[in-house]
Amino acid sequence: MLAAHSRTLGDALELLVRQHHDEDITLLFDRYGDILSKALSNPPTSTTNIEVLLQAFAYFEVRLTPGEREFFLTSIERYQQGKVSICGPKNIIALWIAREGDKLLGNQTFFMPFPENLNEPDPAETDRRRDLWGEQG
Repeated sequence: MLAAHSRTLGDALELLVRQHHDEDITLLFDRYGDILSKALSNPPTSTTNIEVLLQAFAYFEVRLTPGEREFFLTSIERYQQGKVSICGPKNIIALWIAREGDKLLGNQTFFMPFPENLNEPDPAETDRRRDLWGEQG
């Protein structure tokens, strides 16, 4: 989830945690909180969401059939074109997570947000009040 908000600040948090050594824990928490707050104030974009989805895809790619790879990449294209919400590609990844019982990605809030109703956007947002049946695609 953090990578979808700001990969740069997410990397800065990781570096802070790895290199904190003897720093006062209170100062560390303050610095961490400041960077985290700044990162989360950047809304995810379709571009950053796609980067996160493609990173997860790469994690599974060698274990997928050619048809699964093509289906997923097509869903990414459709999301990028604004024809579908992010739910489609996210749910494909969630299915692979469930199929393999993967704990690493399964615990990522990007794929399994809490509360659960964050999984699906408001219906008005999903169709963006457009006539998707009438659009060419």
